[in-house]
Amino acid sequence: MKKLILIYIAVFGIWFVIYGISICGQYVALKYEIETIDNVVVINRVYEIVNMSTIINLVWFVLSIILFVIFVVQYKQRNKNKRTNE
Repeated sequence: MKKLILIYIAVFGIWFVIYGISICGQYVALKYEIETIDNVVVINRVYEIVNMSTIINLVWFVLSIILFVIFVVQYKQRNKNKRTNE
């Protein structure tokens, strides 16, 4: 179980770093490619879409961490109960 937890934490860390790089890339692209358009409505809509997708992805990241922690706690409780019953 410890090996699974370490692997999962490593995957979370790598995913978070890649996600952070992706967010920076999106904002740089918006700053230098989209903001050159003269239409303010289009620019505001693009920023709104990017911001919502960023928030949704971060919420999913936090939820997946919470679900994993719940899984680990339940697994440990089951093992503890099995040991006490034997």
